[in-house]
Amino acid sequence: MASATMLMSRVGPSELIEPERADTIEQLRALDAHHLRRIRDVHEAFEQEELPGERRALAQHRAEVAGILEECDAVAIAGGHVSTLIGRIRLLDVAAGMAAKPILAWSAGAMVLTDRVIAFHDRPPEGAGNAEILDIGLGIARGIVALPHATTRLKLDDHARMALFSRRFFPADCICLDSGNVGHLDDRTWTFSAGTLRIDRDGATVAASPEAE
Repeated sequence: MASATMLMSRVGPSELIEPERADTIEQLRALDAHHLRRIRDVHEAFEQEELPGERRALAQHRAEVAGILEECDAVAIAGGHVSTLIGRIRLLDVAAGMAAKPILAWSAGAMVLTDRVIAFHDRPPEGAGNAEILDIGLGIARGIVALPHATTRLKLDDHARMALFSRRFFPADCICLDSGNVGHLDDRTWTFSAGTLRIDRDGATVAASPEAE
């Protein structure tokens, strides 16, 4: 990350710098892919060794949750502590009961619907940190990185930093979900409300979709 950050800020001939930037970002992407594989390995080992679905108490809770979901016309997933949220959804097998229903999600709830749950904050109390892949998401909202409260949590005016962020998680679109921003997934097509922004590969914030312009 230190090398990539330095290269994204370096000024010089693009024919010299761009290949080095691209190579460093590919190394970051390879590390991210390795981390995701290891996370998947941990989840699979837990399922195989602990057999949570065969535990009587948990099976009862899962059945209760499934029964409630069966009666629902739609599912709303609120925010909160994203790690706790996705852990409970996975433990109680909530995804199986909501797959065919309309889903409304916001803040951390939106994050857990994506392919990869990205923990990010450029302004934490301990000082600027680097974004990290926290967990495998539910994979319902594919093709995006959900960034709730992006204006307050990211240094959107630091284009070099944002370009690194965007390129690292490409081909997913990094979508800023500030108050009032809405994204709608219909089959495989995303549309976003006016004013919703995404971070492009140059680190600038642009309209998230043509419909928003």
